[in-house]
Amino acid sequence: MQLTTRAPGIKPGTLLLTHEFPFRYYSDNSLTAPLNWTYSPQNNSRNLPYMLDYLSVRLKNGVPSLNPDTPVEQNYRSFTFTGSTSRAVVLYFAPPACLRVMDPVYTNATTLPNLPYKLTEAIPLSDPSRIVAAGSSIASPPFQFASQGPLSWCNYFEKAELARQTGDWNLAARLGEEAGQKGLRAGDPSEYMTFIEAYALTGRWDTALSLSRSVFQSNPLLQPGLCSLWTRVRSTTSSSSDTSQKLEELEKTLNCSRLPG
Repeated sequence: MQLTTRAPGIKPGTLLLTHEFPFRYYSDNSLTAPLNWTYSPQNNSRNLPYMLDYLSVRLKNGVPSLNPDTPVEQNYRSFTFTGSTSRAVVLYFAPPACLRVMDPVYTNATTLPNLPYKLTEAIPLSDPSRIVAAGSSIASPPFQFASQGPLSWCNYFEKAELARQTGDWNLAARLGEEAGQKGLRAGDPSEYMTFIEAYALTGRWDTALSLSRSVFQSNPLLQPGLCSLWTRVRSTTSSSSDTSQKLEELEKTLNCSRLPG
């Protein structure tokens, strides 16, 4: 289950929002139950710690608005969830791409083109800090939702996203290298951006630059996201004169208006 890899724990009282998941026989209502079994298996009260809402059907009908600090109270059979739009995590899942926890810093309409508009409006509400990276217990999905088989690209991607959240760029870079050594490939080229940033911030400049060009060639619509990525990198790290020249060449390739020096 990709969610438990990306989010080993989630703080109680969290509202999970998405446009909708591409499941034929599961709705947000039917997925809310296993979500709570996964993250709060010992809960015996009638207060639900977690609620999953599809914005395609729940916005203004369960979720009053996407304004910050909007109270959200929903009944689920004989249970009740009480939360707020400011205690939310926004998800996006469009296979063959991996599940995404949206982060206002890293994921938006420039890094992920063609997002559903309701989801785009919800991204500023997403608070990845509600995800608990480590603790006394790690969430485990009910057996019928558990993943079997060898590690896939998405396992590495989710772990790298979690490492990015905790600031462990070295781990994110190592995960990318290991996935590459095993011949695993992204289902969507935008997923490489996490690793590009990790490679750059850990001094693997040539790998980061080469992968940036490859991603741009795969999907030119990712150009704004790549430019934003390199702007972040240049604002937080320094490079040699040789690398700076390569960055200037990349800027021309990407047609970025400006990368800060």
